[in-house]
Amino acid sequence: MNGHPTPSNTGQRAFRLLWFGQTVSQFGSQMTLVAVPLVAALVLHAGPLEMGTLLALETIPFLILALPAGALIDRLDRRRILIATDLGRAAAMGLLPLAAAIGALSMPLLYVATLAIGCLTVFFDIAYQSYLPLIVPREQLVDGNRRLEISSSASQVAGPGAAGTLISIAGASGALLLDAASYLVSALALLRAPARVDIDDARHDLEQVDAGLLGGLRVLLGDPALRDLAVSTAIFNMASAMIAAVFVLFAIRDAGMDALGVGLLFGSANVGFVLGAIASEPLSRRWGIGPTIFRAALLGTVATVLLPFAMGAFAVAVLFLGRFTGAVATPIHNVTALALRQGRTRLDLQGRVNATFRLIDWGTVPLGALFGGVLGGQFGLRDVLWVASVLGVLSAAWLVRSPLRRLTTVEVAAIGDVPIRSVQPAPPEPAL
Repeated sequence: MNGHPTPSNTGQRAFRLLWFGQTVSQFGSQMTLVAVPLVAALVLHAGPLEMGTLLALETIPFLILALPAGALIDRLDRRRILIATDLGRAAAMGLLPLAAAIGALSMPLLYVATLAIGCLTVFFDIAYQSYLPLIVPREQLVDGNRRLEISSSASQVAGPGAAGTLISIAGASGALLLDAASYLVSALALLRAPARVDIDDARHDLEQVDAGLLGGLRVLLGDPALRDLAVSTAIFNMASAMIAAVFVLFAIRDAGMDALGVGLLFGSANVGFVLGAIASEPLSRRWGIGPTIFRAALLGTVATVLLPFAMGAFAVAVLFLGRFTGAVATPIHNVTALALRQGRTRLDLQGRVNATFRLIDWGTVPLGALFGGVLGGQFGLRDVLWVASVLGVLSAAWLVRSPLRRLTTVEVAAIGDVPIRSVQPAPPEPAL
């Protein structure tokens, strides 16, 4: 059975609470995204290798945990997984301001906390992407993802600037403590969401679960468009990780910026995230979802090519332009790519398909972060940006002849009709 959710009061309420919790949590996370590398660079005097290691530890759990996490999420209550991982991330993040307050903050502690948060984020991200199709109808997936992306994008505007200001005034503890609190708010919002969502016959799909971990990989290999999307995104994410590993150091050392300047640069350039998120759904209606993904990939390539040219009196302006261009491209790509994947995947395979994409797409992030750190330490920070720009070009070139470019809607085909070994359905829960 391949049913998908239909609009319902419980589904709408669940989406509103998910949206609210993620809006708050994303704001805190964006502050930490700037706060942690600034603390590492300015307080703990980290070099390129340490910065690359920090980013790698955040994302390397996707290489190890993604597939088993996807299989587990297809069997358990996705809402409860979201709540548990939010609480765990709040505890791990809360250790950092406590350590800073007693003078015990160190790179090893940053490594441990970052790794713990990364492991929990594997489960949260996959469950989050797999939970949305349960509460949002297929034809509204682009709009649902767009709304969530707008909140994320708005936090990317306000969060970095607030982090830079807060760190310059009160140190790192305030920004880190705020992120820990934001995870608690997200967990409380999800606790108020309906425990069961009325998704009509689609619920039966969740009772026919394949015992294997590789169901998502079979879906991916069976669809050339999704396969090309995964490869292209993986290449681009490797380039982005290389840039992220050295960007703060490059801004400080080569462009002569301070903590407040870096925060303001991120905050102002990140206005592009809001513009891209707002434009994603109208553009996908006008161009079709496949052409929209391809054009967003081209725009992302332009962003990577700009950065190595940041030098001299125009260094800050070029860094801003590159960051802004990439910020516009990212939500357009993310909203449409995720909606396409969700809409073409059966409900009982959502966890494993999303896990497989996370493994491929994010699996290159720790590699890129470590490579960027090593390359920056051995040769120079600008050399890292040049290599990343070449990878950015390759990521868009991969889609030039892909059938993805011909897709117009998420409802083109019911991908995911891989043979499934049915199990005995679980007894129905008592009515509330």
